[in-house]
Amino acid sequence: MSGGGLLEIHQVSVFVSSSSHIGECSILEAEPRAILDDIILVQRIVLLDLWIESDFTLVIHCITRNGGPWSIQATLRDIRHLFAFDCDTISHTYREGNQVADLLASEG
Repeated sequence: MSGGGLLEIHQVSVFVSSSSHIGECSILEAEPRAILDDIILVQRIVLLDLWIESDFTLVIHCITRNGGPWSIQATLRDIRHLFAFDCDTISHTYREGNQVADLLASEG
């Protein structure tokens, strides 16, 4: 399984793409891992408010509502630790709006 993301930093008009090989796992394990990798990448580049979009509603609910299976709890905990819920945003995007990230994931 692999993950990918497109990071747009509006304040400085910069786009950063990422792709990585995550290893043998389910999509429910891969999506949060890709989100965590992208959060870490953004925080290394610049400290600005973060807006994450995912087409996987279940993962959004797992992050925002402290739920999810035990197999992804460590990753979710790391995301929640780095994600500032008072100024950062996570929202759903339709699959059509996530095509670039899906293409980058296939490169991983």
